[in-house]
Amino acid sequence: MKLSKSAIILVIVSVLAGTGAYLFQNGYFHKAPLTFEPPYPEINANGDPIRAVFEGRIPCVVTGVNCEKLKVGLVLYENEETKAPTTYWLGLIGSKGNERVVMQGAWVERHGVSGYPNAIAYELDSNTPLELRYYWRVNEDILLLLDQRMSPKVGNAAWGYMLSRYAQPYGPRTY
Repeated sequence: MKLSKSAIILVIVSVLAGTGAYLFQNGYFHKAPLTFEPPYPEINANGDPIRAVFEGRIPCVVTGVNCEKLKVGLVLYENEETKAPTTYWLGLIGSKGNERVVMQGAWVERHGVSGYPNAIAYELDSNTPLELRYYWRVNEDILLLLDQRMSPKVGNAAWGYMLSRYAQPYGPRTY
């Protein structure tokens, strides 16, 4: 049985259509870019702007949840005039499958990490599980998750406890 060129192309298009969005350009199929709006607001309910956005994948640490890893997005807001911390937005994917779980509340900046008394740490309020409440600001671009004793958490062979700054301006992301 010999298939026509049209039939072959139809089969290929059918298979590709079932696996995501593709474009046909210059005689080849290319994965089409996907664009998403950020899941968090550009300003909080008080009109405060974003200070920083941090993202990463960490071992599953939430008590009572059976998962391998969590995709974490932490957005910190600050008062525009005083630069004082105001609110946070914490989004987790992985604790309930692909559903995003969001926690919001107030945060403070404090000093002292185990072994580094002058280090800057961020503390989220009790709206966040204890396992995700404390972060060491290693520098402007890196946060390490801390335990209740203010010591860095140790990862496993697959995942560590580091969040990295997402430095692009607020707006849609294309993948």
